[in-house]
Amino acid sequence: MIWKMLIIMVAFLMPYLSRLPGVFTRDATWFWSYLPSWGGFAFLSIFNALAVVPLLVLAFVGDNSRVGYAFLITAAVHGLATFWFNYNYDLAADAQAGIALIVFPLAVLGITTVVGLVTFFGERMIKQ
Repeated sequence: MIWKMLIIMVAFLMPYLSRLPGVFTRDATWFWSYLPSWGGFAFLSIFNALAVVPLLVLAFVGDNSRVGYAFLITAAVHGLATFWFNYNYDLAADAQAGIALIVFPLAVLGITTVVGLVTFFGERMIKQ
């Protein structure tokens, strides 16, 4: 269960971690644009927490004695989708660019929910 919680914490921070490779090609202000203030971080964290809900459900519904394939596959898809949406996104490109910080976690929520359901029920069917 500790591994699952560690994976969920990394998944929660993934929008910020995915911007670290871009720091080498851009300046640090580009990275910090995702963290304007503590209030902005708290507001965006609410939406990032929504994207982690499928992982939390799989962590508590699944078998607690081991990390199941459904959880691992869903966590990998969550990480890849979050990285793909956030790694190169420039908030200074457009006045409406900040809206994506709300839309991206909701898109990741939809993707990981579908993947979580398919892998959870697929894993249960294989076990029978």
